[in-house]
Amino acid sequence: MRIEILSTLDIIGGASKPAYNLHKGLLRSGDDSIMVVQRKFSNDSTVTGPRQDFISFIKNKFIYPGFDELVRLLFFRNEENLHSAALFSSINLEKDILSKRPDIINAHWVWGGFVKMKDLSRAGVPIVWTLHDMWLFSGAEHYPKDEQYVNGYRKLFDFNRIIWQKKKRDLAQIKNLSFVVPSRWLYERAKNSIMLKKYDIKIIPYGLDDNIFKPINRIDCRNILSIDGSKKVILFGATNGIKDPRKGFDYLKKAVDSLVATDPKLNDEWMVVFFGCQEPEGFKFSIPYKFLGAINDHNFLPTVYSSADVFVAPSLQDNLPNTILEALGCGVPVVSFNVGGIPDMIDHKQNGYLAKYLDNDDLANGLKFVLNNEHIDDLRSSALLKFKNNFTIDLMVRRYQDLFRKIREIDEN
Repeated sequence: MRIEILSTLDIIGGASKPAYNLHKGLLRSGDDSIMVVQRKFSNDSTVTGPRQDFISFIKNKFIYPGFDELVRLLFFRNEENLHSAALFSSINLEKDILSKRPDIINAHWVWGGFVKMKDLSRAGVPIVWTLHDMWLFSGAEHYPKDEQYVNGYRKLFDFNRIIWQKKKRDLAQIKNLSFVVPSRWLYERAKNSIMLKKYDIKIIPYGLDDNIFKPINRIDCRNILSIDGSKKVILFGATNGIKDPRKGFDYLKKAVDSLVATDPKLNDEWMVVFFGCQEPEGFKFSIPYKFLGAINDHNFLPTVYSSADVFVAPSLQDNLPNTILEALGCGVPVVSFNVGGIPDMIDHKQNGYLAKYLDNDDLANGLKFVLNNEHIDDLRSSALLKFKNNFTIDLMVRRYQDLFRKIREIDEN
């Protein structure tokens, strides 16, 4: 069985990493997997990037992604939430996808000028679409502010309505289509949407390589990173995490500020380590901090996570954040808001703390619960066990393989 995985990117971004992990896991298990991307960042020979002729390079790198970005700037420039119009496609379905003769196509995040939904109606093979956010059944929003996706977009002069109507028409033309979501939260919203409620949808959580994401000696990691071994370390990591409101940095800052205001000695006992972003100009924080910048070496991430006593992810909207899975894989308890798919990963007061949504005081309670917990080793063990039992790459691959085989059997009959 030949599976063709489609993703705009291969190793950059929250949606592309699970797609790439699945591809590598399928290959490791002996399946014939092909990954086709618009923009290739890895040196992996099993990942096929865009055609290398000059015209194709310009289309993939600049023209079609540029058109999509122009539409976003024209219609959604002032929106905090991420929007994608996905009106343009640089790929040639026959030459770039069907020429590889797949038995099943597994599409992930394929926008940004890569693939148009309408094109996939000509595929002629079963398509399994893995959703990483709410975009496919919403307008142009990745995480809509309201619930128009439930009954349909009806506001006049709304570009989201135009995008939603186009998606609805295009989706209806694709035959033999099913969906995968990584969390119960996204399943409930997809099933409640007018667009997808009639489709077969399976929950398959993300999986990470437990040969890479595993605990490393904390002191050794801090020595490597030049982090004070006497401090209790709070880790915060997200691409553009300081500036992106959805990542909730302001809530972390307020929570720590309130704790230090009532207990000034925390200034000597705690510190925050940031990764995935650079220190902004004029940045201030109430306790000592350190910026590690972007971590481009996937294999180095466990060193970063293992240096911490707690990982905090105060996301305001999220599906199944890779960062939380990575922290759990390294045996690091996690504090987060009770939102989205995060409760699938955090068992309250067992491997972390689920704070009340948008409650700074409860986020502060979560930090205290973990960092002042005399049974913190139990929290670490529970974090690792949660990961091993639910989120390894081998578990994810087996679940996808079962789904692919069932779909192929139905297709052949």
